[in-house]
Amino acid sequence: MTKALLFTLLKTVTAYALAWSALAQPQVAMQSPRPPTIRLSDAGAQPVVIRSVDIDTEIVGRDARSRVEIRIGNPNPRLLEGELQFPLLDGQL
Repeated sequence: MTKALLFTLLKTVTAYALAWSALAQPQVAMQSPRPPTIRLSDAGAQPVVIRSVDIDTEIVGRDARSRVEIRIGNPNPRLLEGELQFPLLDGQL
């Protein structure tokens, strides 16, 4: 066998081995994160408005810490009481 043919054969076998090992990996279903929601205690009030969102993330090794700052505007003439629900995916803390 010539070196070129041997090299081509080696590349083909390697490509098939890599493809097969990728198929053998367990498939992880991707989840779509749900957006944060705000529930107001007064159902008749105008909805509050998100003015801005600032996210800072620090990654150290395999861990990440995120700080989320959400600025919310109240278009109503009175104070409102509400609850911010910030859903996380499985495994997030």
